[in-house]
Amino acid sequence: MNIWLNSGIVENYERAISIADRGFTLGDGLFETMLARDGAPLRLDAHLRRLRNGAEILNLPIPYDDTGLAHALAETLHANGLEAGVLRLTLSRGPAERGLIPPKGTEPTLLITASAVPPPPPPAGAVICTVTNRNETSPLSRCKSLCYLDNILARQEAETRGANEALLLNSRGKLADATIANIFLVIENRILTPPVSDGALPGTLREAIIDEFDGIESTLDPNEIGRATEGFLTNSLGIRPLLSVDGSPVGNGETGATTARLMEVLP
Repeated sequence: MNIWLNSGIVENYERAISIADRGFTLGDGLFETMLARDGAPLRLDAHLRRLRNGAEILNLPIPYDDTGLAHALAETLHANGLEAGVLRLTLSRGPAERGLIPPKGTEPTLLITASAVPPPPPPAGAVICTVTNRNETSPLSRCKSLCYLDNILARQEAETRGANEALLLNSRGKLADATIANIFLVIENRILTPPVSDGALPGTLREAIIDEFDGIESTLDPNEIGRATEGFLTNSLGIRPLLSVDGSPVGNGETGATTARLMEVLP
Protein backbone atom coordinates (compact mmCIF):
# COMPACT_ATOMS: atom_id res chain seq x y z
CA MET A 1 0.00 0.00 0.00
CA ASN A 2 1.16 3.51 -0.81
CA ILE A 3 0.00 6.41 1.34
CA TRP A 4 0.02 10.19 1.29
CA LEU A 5 1.93 11.48 4.33
CA ASN A 6 2.19 15.26 4.73
CA SER A 7 3.75 16.27 1.41
CA GLY A 8 3.57 13.32 -0.95
CA ILE A 9 3.23 9.62 -1.68
CA VAL A 10 5.39 7.25 0.36
CA GLU A 11 5.41 3.53 1.01
CA ASN A 12 3.50 2.99 4.22
CA TYR A 13 6.49 1.58 6.13
CA GLU A 14 8.97 4.12 4.74
CA ARG A 15 8.19 6.76 7.35
CA ALA A 16 6.63 6.69 10.78
CA ILE A 17 4.28 9.13 12.46
CA SER A 18 5.92 10.64 15.52
CA ILE A 19 5.14 9.03 18.88
CA ALA A 20 4.58 12.61 20.13
CA ASP A 21 1.83 13.23 17.57
CA ARG A 22 -1.20 14.65 19.38
CA GLY A 23 -3.52 12.54 17.24
CA PHE A 24 -1.95 9.48 18.89
CA THR A 25 -1.48 10.84 22.41
CA LEU A 26 -4.67 12.91 22.77
CA GLY A 27 -6.99 12.10 19.86
CA ASP A 28 -6.43 15.70 18.74
CA GLY A 29 -7.57 15.54 15.16
CA LEU A 30 -10.22 14.74 12.57
CA PHE A 31 -10.86 12.22 9.84
CA GLU A 32 -13.02 11.75 6.77
CA THR A 33 -13.90 8.47 5.07
CA MET A 34 -14.87 8.80 1.42
CA LEU A 35 -16.12 6.47 -1.28
CA ALA A 36 -14.34 6.99 -4.59
CA ARG A 37 -15.60 6.18 -8.06
CA ASP A 38 -13.91 6.80 -11.43
CA GLY A 39 -10.78 8.04 -9.72
CA ALA A 40 -12.42 10.70 -7.54
CA PRO A 41 -14.18 10.86 -4.15
CA LEU A 42 -17.96 11.18 -4.15
CA ARG A 43 -19.49 14.23 -2.46
CA LEU A 44 -16.02 15.70 -2.00
CA ASP A 45 -17.30 19.24 -1.42
CA ALA A 46 -19.46 18.03 1.49
CA HIS A 47 -16.59 16.06 3.02
CA LEU A 48 -14.17 18.98 2.81
CA ARG A 49 -16.78 21.39 4.17
CA ARG A 50 -17.30 19.13 7.20
CA LEU A 51 -13.53 18.77 7.61
CA ARG A 52 -13.06 22.54 7.58
CA ASN A 53 -15.99 23.10 9.95
CA GLY A 54 -14.47 20.61 12.37
CA ALA A 55 -11.04 22.19 12.01
CA GLU A 56 -12.54 25.57 12.84
CA ILE A 57 -14.13 24.14 15.99
CA LEU A 58 -10.81 22.60 17.07
CA ASN A 59 -8.71 25.57 15.86
CA LEU A 60 -6.80 23.00 13.84
CA PRO A 61 -4.74 24.13 10.82
CA ILE A 62 -5.23 22.35 7.49
CA PRO A 63 -2.05 22.33 5.38
CA TYR A 64 -3.77 22.50 1.96
CA ASP A 65 -6.65 24.30 0.33
CA ASP A 66 -9.48 22.27 -1.19
CA THR A 67 -7.69 21.97 -4.54
CA GLY A 68 -4.59 20.62 -2.82
CA LEU A 69 -6.58 18.12 -0.77
CA ALA A 70 -8.43 16.93 -3.88
CA HIS A 71 -5.08 16.41 -5.61
CA ALA A 72 -3.67 14.46 -2.65
CA LEU A 73 -6.74 12.22 -2.55
CA ALA A 74 -6.61 11.52 -6.29
CA GLU A 75 -2.86 10.85 -6.15
CA THR A 76 -3.35 8.34 -3.33
CA LEU A 77 -5.94 6.46 -5.36
CA HIS A 78 -3.68 6.47 -8.40
CA ALA A 79 -0.63 5.33 -6.43
CA ASN A 80 -2.57 2.27 -5.31
CA GLY A 81 -3.92 1.45 -8.76
CA LEU A 82 -7.50 2.17 -7.77
CA GLU A 83 -10.29 3.82 -9.74
CA ALA A 84 -12.86 2.88 -7.08
CA GLY A 85 -12.03 2.55 -3.43
CA VAL A 86 -12.31 3.87 0.10
CA LEU A 87 -10.19 6.86 1.05
CA ARG A 88 -9.49 7.84 4.62
CA LEU A 89 -8.07 11.29 5.29
CA THR A 90 -6.68 11.71 8.80
CA LEU A 91 -5.57 15.11 10.05
CA SER A 92 -3.94 15.56 13.45
CA ARG A 93 -2.42 18.59 15.10
CA GLY A 94 0.99 16.97 14.78
CA PRO A 95 3.91 16.33 17.16
CA ALA A 96 4.12 18.44 20.32
CA GLU A 97 5.37 18.40 23.87
CA ARG A 98 3.17 17.08 26.66
CA GLY A 99 0.23 19.19 27.83
CA LEU A 100 -3.30 20.00 26.72
CA ILE A 101 -2.78 23.49 25.30
CA PRO A 102 -1.56 23.17 21.71
CA PRO A 103 1.78 24.92 21.39
CA LYS A 104 2.18 27.57 18.71
CA GLY A 105 3.80 26.57 15.46
CA THR A 106 2.93 22.87 15.44
CA GLU A 107 2.98 21.22 12.02
CA PRO A 108 -0.18 19.19 11.37
CA THR A 109 0.07 15.60 10.20
CA LEU A 110 -1.94 14.69 7.10
CA LEU A 111 -2.33 11.00 6.30
CA ILE A 112 -4.39 9.58 3.43
CA THR A 113 -4.89 5.88 2.79
CA ALA A 114 -6.76 4.06 0.04
CA SER A 115 -8.20 0.55 -0.01
CA ALA A 116 -10.59 -1.53 -2.06
CA VAL A 117 -14.33 -1.08 -1.53
CA PRO A 118 -15.47 -3.69 1.02
CA PRO A 119 -18.56 -5.84 0.43
CA PRO A 120 -21.77 -4.28 1.77
CA PRO A 121 -22.55 -5.15 5.40
CA PRO A 122 -25.57 -7.28 6.21
CA PRO A 123 -28.82 -5.53 7.20
CA ALA A 124 -28.69 -4.04 10.68
CA GLY A 125 -30.21 -5.67 13.71
CA ALA A 126 -29.59 -3.02 16.34
CA VAL A 127 -29.97 -2.44 20.05
CA ILE A 128 -30.50 0.81 21.92
CA CYS A 129 -27.20 1.52 23.62
CA THR A 130 -27.29 1.62 27.43
CA VAL A 131 -23.59 2.00 28.33
CA THR A 132 -23.06 5.49 26.90
CA ASN A 133 -24.85 8.24 25.01
CA ARG A 134 -24.24 11.11 22.60
CA ASN A 135 -23.53 14.48 24.18
CA GLU A 136 -25.50 16.72 21.85
CA THR A 137 -24.36 19.81 23.79
CA SER A 138 -20.72 19.27 22.83
CA PRO A 139 -19.42 20.80 19.59
CA LEU A 140 -17.55 17.52 19.09
CA SER A 141 -20.86 15.84 18.23
CA ARG A 142 -20.63 17.73 14.93
CA CYS A 143 -17.05 16.58 14.19
CA LYS A 144 -15.48 13.40 12.88
CA SER A 145 -12.93 13.51 15.69
CA LEU A 146 -10.22 10.91 16.21
CA CYS A 147 -11.73 9.92 19.57
CA TYR A 148 -14.33 7.23 18.82
CA LEU A 149 -14.41 5.55 22.22
CA ASP A 150 -18.14 6.16 22.83
CA ASN A 151 -18.86 4.50 19.50
CA ILE A 152 -16.55 1.60 20.34
CA LEU A 153 -18.27 1.09 23.70
CA ALA A 154 -21.67 1.08 21.98
CA ARG A 155 -20.54 -1.38 19.32
CA GLN A 156 -19.06 -3.68 21.95
CA GLU A 157 -22.38 -3.64 23.80
CA ALA A 158 -24.19 -4.57 20.59
CA GLU A 159 -21.83 -7.52 20.11
CA THR A 160 -22.40 -8.83 23.63
CA ARG A 161 -26.18 -8.57 23.10
CA GLY A 162 -26.14 -10.48 19.83
CA ALA A 163 -26.66 -7.43 17.57
CA ASN A 164 -24.55 -5.97 14.78
CA GLU A 165 -25.19 -2.28 15.47
CA ALA A 166 -26.16 0.05 18.29
CA LEU A 167 -28.28 3.20 18.29
CA LEU A 168 -27.11 5.97 20.60
CA LEU A 169 -29.47 8.26 22.48
CA ASN A 170 -28.56 11.79 23.45
CA SER A 171 -28.57 13.21 26.98
CA ARG A 172 -32.36 13.78 26.75
CA GLY A 173 -33.11 10.22 25.65
CA LYS A 174 -33.76 11.09 22.00
CA LEU A 175 -32.33 9.19 19.04
CA ALA A 176 -29.03 10.63 17.81
CA ASP A 177 -26.95 8.27 15.68
CA ALA A 178 -25.76 4.72 15.16
CA THR A 179 -22.11 3.93 15.92
CA ILE A 180 -20.88 4.61 12.37
CA ALA A 181 -24.00 5.88 10.62
CA ASN A 182 -26.93 8.25 10.64
CA ILE A 183 -30.45 6.97 11.43
CA PHE A 184 -33.49 7.35 9.19
CA LEU A 185 -37.05 6.23 9.91
CA VAL A 186 -39.94 6.28 7.44
CA ILE A 187 -43.11 7.30 9.31
CA GLU A 188 -46.36 8.18 7.49
CA ASN A 189 -44.42 8.25 4.20
CA ARG A 190 -42.00 10.87 5.53
CA ILE A 191 -38.24 10.23 5.64
CA LEU A 192 -37.19 11.41 9.12
CA THR A 193 -33.75 11.74 10.68
CA PRO A 194 -32.58 13.31 13.97
CA PRO A 195 -31.30 16.89 13.65
CA VAL A 196 -27.69 17.85 14.29
CA SER A 197 -28.92 19.68 17.40
CA ASP A 198 -29.94 16.28 18.82
CA GLY A 199 -26.42 14.91 18.36
CA ALA A 200 -26.58 13.58 14.80
CA LEU A 201 -23.32 13.83 12.92
CA PRO A 202 -23.78 15.97 9.78
CA GLY A 203 -23.23 13.04 7.43
CA THR A 204 -22.57 13.61 3.74
CA LEU A 205 -25.04 10.98 2.49
CA ARG A 206 -27.51 12.19 5.11
CA GLU A 207 -27.20 15.66 3.61
CA ALA A 208 -27.85 14.30 0.11
CA ILE A 209 -31.04 12.54 1.24
CA ILE A 210 -32.31 15.69 2.96
CA ASP A 211 -31.50 17.87 -0.06
CA GLU A 212 -32.47 15.54 -2.91
CA PHE A 213 -35.15 13.24 -1.47
CA ASP A 214 -37.09 15.50 0.90
CA GLY A 215 -35.61 14.06 4.07
CA ILE A 216 -36.86 15.86 7.19
CA GLU A 217 -34.90 16.60 10.36
CA SER A 218 -37.12 15.70 13.31
CA THR A 219 -36.52 14.92 16.98
CA LEU A 220 -37.27 11.22 17.42
CA ASP A 221 -38.11 9.30 20.58
CA PRO A 222 -36.98 5.67 20.63
CA ASN A 223 -40.64 4.57 20.90
CA GLU A 224 -41.26 6.08 17.48
CA ILE A 225 -39.28 3.21 15.97
CA GLY A 226 -42.44 1.16 16.56
CA ARG A 227 -44.39 3.56 14.32
CA ALA A 228 -41.95 3.31 11.44
CA THR A 229 -42.79 1.29 8.34
CA GLU A 230 -39.07 0.98 7.59
CA GLY A 231 -35.69 2.26 8.70
CA PHE A 232 -32.19 2.55 7.34
CA LEU A 233 -28.71 3.72 8.27
CA THR A 234 -26.38 5.83 6.14
CA ASN A 235 -22.71 6.67 6.02
CA SER A 236 -20.32 7.68 3.27
CA LEU A 237 -20.07 4.10 2.00
CA GLY A 238 -23.78 3.61 1.44
CA ILE A 239 -27.19 2.71 2.83
CA ARG A 240 -27.92 -0.20 5.17
CA PRO A 241 -31.45 -1.43 5.94
CA LEU A 242 -32.40 -1.32 9.63
CA LEU A 243 -34.57 -4.39 10.16
CA SER A 244 -34.87 -4.69 13.94
CA VAL A 245 -34.18 -2.83 17.18
CA ASP A 246 -33.96 -4.59 20.54
CA GLY A 247 -35.32 -7.75 18.94
CA SER A 248 -38.48 -6.12 17.55
CA PRO A 249 -38.91 -5.69 13.79
CA VAL A 250 -38.85 -2.27 12.19
CA GLY A 251 -41.96 -2.26 10.01
CA ASN A 252 -42.35 -5.80 8.68
CA GLY A 253 -38.70 -6.59 9.38
CA GLU A 254 -37.71 -6.45 5.71
CA THR A 255 -36.05 -3.89 3.48
CA GLY A 256 -38.69 -1.27 2.71
CA ALA A 257 -39.56 0.27 -0.64
CA THR A 258 -38.04 3.67 0.19
CA THR A 259 -34.83 2.08 1.41
CA ALA A 260 -34.59 -0.10 -1.69
CA ARG A 261 -35.17 2.87 -3.99
CA LEU A 262 -32.48 4.95 -2.27
CA MET A 263 -30.03 2.03 -2.38
CA GLU A 264 -30.53 1.87 -6.15
CA VAL A 265 -29.72 5.53 -6.80
CA LEU A 266 -27.23 6.33 -4.01
CA PRO A 267 -24.36 6.79 -3.39
